Amino acid sequence: MVTKILLKKRECTIKVGAVVSSPNTTNTLYDQITDSVTGGIKAWTEEISVTFPEGPVEKVDYIGEDTNGFQNQSLEEQSWNGAKASITFTYSPVDTDLTPTALMASGSGTAITSGEKRYQYGSSAAANLRSQKAIGFEYTDGTKIIDVAFNNAYCTIKDVALSGNRYRVVVEVLCLPKDFYEEVQAA
Repeated sequence: MVTKILLKKRECTIKVGAVVSSPNTTNTLYDQITDSVTGGIKAWTEEISVTFPEGPVEKVDYIGEDTNGFQNQSLEEQSWNGAKASITFTYSPVDTDLTPTALMASGSGTAITSGEKRYQYGSSAAANLRSQKAIGFEYTDGTKIIDVAFNNAYCTIKDVALSGNRYRVVVEVLCLPKDFYEEVQAA
């Protein structure tokens, strides 16, 4: 069974930054992410769905019986699959100096005028290469904090909708199980 958490409708801080090369235990991984937007992206999350890595176990049957008269069988662990998140959030370009969609799914971008950059998805130019990121979000209900972080993660922009002065963005994040962290505030 896949473990999944679903967080809905709450202001959330999303950090996007460079991969954390040596995560330590003195701080949460979320706190170790050096975010590209100072203070993180303050966004209103419509929904965050996190699917934890799953490590299935399968039964293997053999011929014959064991010494107790039961069929010869064993359990075999299969490879763990990746951790995934689907994040739907809204933000205003006025609230941040960088576009979160470009931060998540593209390289550094190409300067076209002072203060503006061009991002081209799928381009092999150095400024547009897709890169692995550290993505973290901090979610609180006012009393308890949950930090979820994906290190060495790839992001895919699934949808961007413009409405008035707001962007509604759907992003899918994927990383290996060893690079997934859920950190919950101690009771």
